[in-house]
Amino acid sequence: MDRFVIIHFRLPTQTTADLTALAIQEGSMRPRQESPHPTRLIKRIPAQYVEDNRPLTKTIDGKGKPTKADELVREFIEWCNIERNLAKNTTEGYRRDLQSFLRFYQDETDKPLTDWLGYKTIGKFLRSLTRRGLVAESVMRYLATLRAFCRYLLLTERLEGNPAQAVLGPRRRKHKLPNVLTLEQVERLLAAPKKTDLAGLRDRAILILAYSTGMRNTELTQIGITNINFQDNELRCMGKGSRERIIPISPKASKAVQAYIKKARPATEQDTLFLSYLPPGAPRVTGCPRKDRKRPPKTTKGSPLDQRDIRRLVEKYARRAGLAGLATPHTLRHSFATHLLAGGADLLSVQALLGHTSISTTQIYTHVDITRLKDVYNRCHPDQKESVKTAKRKDEP
Repeated sequence: MDRFVIIHFRLPTQTTADLTALAIQEGSMRPRQESPHPTRLIKRIPAQYVEDNRPLTKTIDGKGKPTKADELVREFIEWCNIERNLAKNTTEGYRRDLQSFLRFYQDETDKPLTDWLGYKTIGKFLRSLTRRGLVAESVMRYLATLRAFCRYLLLTERLEGNPAQAVLGPRRRKHKLPNVLTLEQVERLLAAPKKTDLAGLRDRAILILAYSTGMRNTELTQIGITNINFQDNELRCMGKGSRERIIPISPKASKAVQAYIKKARPATEQDTLFLSYLPPGAPRVTGCPRKDRKRPPKTTKGSPLDQRDIRRLVEKYARRAGLAGLATPHTLRHSFATHLLAGGADLLSVQALLGHTSISTTQIYTHVDITRLKDVYNRCHPDQKESVKTAKRKDEP
């Protein structure tokens, strides 16, 4: 991250305006010189935090029973899990977005949700998100959630149409190209973990496997020992939408994973490959603990690492390698795809390795590696061939 903000929240008595003033007064920040609007970030954080943690006062009655609006959201989430078989992260995102929408609904009216829901009210909700400081991509995510929710209400005959389809989302900014590490930076990052301790062997295996396969952060946490074929140097990966794919792994990654399993992996019967050295359910302690808090004791029974654990360890070794703020788990995935294209791989092969359903998603990496595009252009374009022939004639005596 290029900026750090420390804000002390005092909930639930203070309003958004109070927290904004408190953040400006007590917040400490170290922005980079090129950061254009540092104060805007400070103002947006407390407003978003309060909105996401505000209780649903009107949607829960005095007896604690959920109202019809809560029941509709619960049924929709169950439908997404059972009927559509969506990923857990997707359904959790739907749940969070709809909770924010219900908070807006409870402030607007006491009418039943299906009677109040319309394209005008949805547009008003999206405009409130923009005023809270959300970028166009985040607002579009809320709109996609509402479109899916209204589609479910239409299928169950709670609505006569899908009002969210009539709402146009905000204009998106120009697509930002992904950050990519150079080969020299990747080598520095992979060499950062120590090979002499248990955590170093595990973290080295994670970094090398992430760069060798281009797997997503979620896929890394779900990979099991039985998914890896060390004899053929390949693994089975379950990606988005429960789509399985086979990914070859390099001999270097295979050796690193085998070294971790033999020397550093906690002894346990579970199949998950990457485990923590903390007992299951133990709180993760990051940084130096306070004097009154002791670190949880190490145990032979580890719990699976989650996405935040892997992100934190990648960022830790990035700082150690002098790449602070440049490397994340997804940066390794971007670097994997870009370096494959630079080495001559075709776009369809990269699409299959990354697990993209659409080739248009993979095409973004062709914009990153401009050096390879120039080389292809110079070798293949007729005008460039004529220029080379002309240059050769001039050089001839």
